[in-house]
Amino acid sequence: HVIKDAKSVRIVQYGKNVKTIYASIYKVDTEVDYAILKVGKGVFESKIVFLKDKQELDTPVIHCGSFCELHHSLTKGTLVGVDRKWGAWKCVDQLDITAYHGSSGAGVFDNQGRYLGMVIGGAGNGITVMVPSRLIDFVPK
Repeated sequence: HVIKDAKSVRIVQYGKNVKTIYASIYKVDTEVDYAILKVGKGVFESKIVFLKDKQELDTPVIHCGSFCELHHSLTKGTLVGVDRKWGAWKCVDQLDITAYHGSSGAGVFDNQGRYLGMVIGGAGNGITVMVPSRLIDFVPK
């Protein structure tokens, strides 16, 4: 829902040196509500492992994103629901962390740093939903 009408995409990578990366939109799935962006080869130092298995309830999670303009925020929580219907979304997983405006698109990882999904919304304190990585059906090489 965040990127669907975008003409271009700019990624700002924070760290020792702030770096701006321009990306192209590779794929948009409006039904599941995710987009895959394509960046140049070698832009990122490590590869992300997308877990394709359904995770168990109470799996510890780490949400890495931006809360109300506070960049590089980490929030720890747990997976509290799987395969839920939420609004227009047919299948989301629920977390017990709080998402704010600007959290959509942020990654959710397990304790080993493996990608579990992408935040798409929330409904108040401690209720956040994500598109699970098992539903993201294409990762560009």
